[in-house]
Amino acid sequence: MNNAESVVEAALLLPKTERSRVALLIMDSLPPDAWDSDEILAEAERRDAEMESGVVQEISHEQFVVGIRKLAADT
Repeated sequence: MNNAESVVEAALLLPKTERSRVALLIMDSLPPDAWDSDEILAEAERRDAEMESGVVQEISHEQFVVGIRKLAADT
């Protein structure tokens, strides 16, 4: 597991307000040109198409958190 994955795993275990704070701090640290709106839109459309086609299954936030906690416990 790399550093980014470790940080994300730890952040996902935080309460919602703390996760929001961390997300904002990280986003605010990026330069204005870090986000390419065309790339963001393309990624959103790709993910939407995957869900619509059934290639991936949507899960709830609660299911996601349970999965992350299980992964963290297994390591």
